Amino acid sequence: MKAMKRPAPTLAIICVLTLSGCGWGGPSYWLGQYQARIDEGSRAIETARDDSGRAAGYTERARGYAERARYSRVFKLVDIREYDRLFEQALQDHEAAVRLDPKKAENFFARGRTYYDRAWAIGQDKLGSPADEKYWSLAADDFTRAIELDGTGQQAFDFRGMTREHLHEYGGAIDDYTRVLQSDTRLGSIRLADLYCERGNLRLGTREYADSAADYERSVSVGAPTDACSCDPYSGLAWAYLELGEHEKSRSTVRRAQLGGHWIAPELLQRLQNSS
Repeated sequence: MKAMKRPAPTLAIICVLTLSGCGWGGPSYWLGQYQARIDEGSRAIETARDDSGRAAGYTERARGYAERARYSRVFKLVDIREYDRLFEQALQDHEAAVRLDPKKAENFFARGRTYYDRAWAIGQDKLGSPADEKYWSLAADDFTRAIELDGTGQQAFDFRGMTREHLHEYGGAIDDYTRVLQSDTRLGSIRLADLYCERGNLRLGTREYADSAADYERSVSVGAPTDACSCDPYSGLAWAYLELGEHEKSRSTVRRAQLGGHWIAPELLQRLQNSS
């Protein structure tokens, strides 16, 4: 039995852009927004009266370069050379910020975001070499450093959780999302539900049916709202129960799914019909 598929690449791009706060608008508008951030960072660097102020300017400019690179590459506005150039400019500014103000959590969090964007792009657009997977670990390290410096920021826990989830460090990701849950019930619930569902998919694909069913049940029990970007646990849960020979539980799951308007794989419905 194959695991439930993730969203198609185009849909995945939409999901990530939405989570990143990109919103909707024409390319010229958003590129203008990112350039304004770059310009603002440059002004802050020039007018700052101390290292902390200059570091803040470098971080602002770095994120402007990073966002411009991400947006431009997703929408095929630049080639890989220009993407790499913008990314390198962002990293140079991040390095300057960390060097000037190594005790500011925001400087590490912002660099973690840039590493995160780079790592995501590699997976979506097949950029770079396999060695570039290092960016996921670099992002996690920076989010951890930001948390060590200031453990009150929800975003650092949220992004570290997403990074750990990609690295299959599920225990750590669950801990991070549980922390997010304490300050943002909706977001924390969505993250936890999606993690359990995605891990259920992996376990279903490796025929670990009991563990897969347990994860899907956890995902359902969280009760988080789902949308096109979310992993839906119901079809996978019904498959897991079917493979375990628990046909009535599988049928019950299908009924719950249909009442809630959730999609169920047609081949699963056919197998259940044949088994009866």
